[in-house]
Amino acid sequence: TADVTPDAAIAARVAQYQAEIDKALDVEIGVTQTALDSRKASVRGQETAIGDFFADTMRAVAGADVAILNGGGIRGDRLYAAGTKLTRKDIVRELPFNNQLVTLELSGADLRAALENAVWLIGKDAGRFAQISGARIVVRRDVVPGSRLVSIEVGGAPLDDAKRYKVVTSDFLARGKDGYAALMRGKPLVSELDGPSLTGVVTDAIAKAGAIAPVVDGRIRIE
Repeated sequence: TADVTPDAAIAARVAQYQAEIDKALDVEIGVTQTALDSRKASVRGQETAIGDFFADTMRAVAGADVAILNGGGIRGDRLYAAGTKLTRKDIVRELPFNNQLVTLELSGADLRAALENAVWLIGKDAGRFAQISGARIVVRRDVVPGSRLVSIEVGGAPLDDAKRYKVVTSDFLARGKDGYAALMRGKPLVSELDGPSLTGVVTDAIAKAGAIAPVVDGRIRIE
């Protein structure tokens, strides 16, 4: 469509809607006191402060043991310097898919499988790479997919395959997308119809705090 001349009436209407959207979204909600990195290679290949904040927010809202968010769901692809004022538009750009939060009861074995899937394609900028909360994992790059996790801790204790865990994720992953078939075996506690918007809970958390200062804390260690 590059060579198509825009219809003047439609173009004017689009500009009108864009102005209304900008007015609604160009609203400051808080400030980040630490640097944030949402670049594609970062959120799809390593722990990031912004991913930690998103996942921590999900887990807090759901009262879950673990939160899993695919790096491919974070789309801002930018660096925020410490002291940057954050707007509603920033969060919409970072989390543009209007995902809903889904809370599941999941066996430890299935949680292990989900976390293995998260690092299945490590080093390949795959969207399935997870930003997580409530768990700490040690990953080996040089072993075959499916057995890359050297250790997994949940709530400070080793993962128990027989235990049941409360896991919050996005509706996209709960449907088994990005290879997360293990999540489909979970018992729904809060469905996508009842769960809050991911963009909404993150926006609200920043607005409530006024200032955020997330830092990488070593919850994902890659060897």
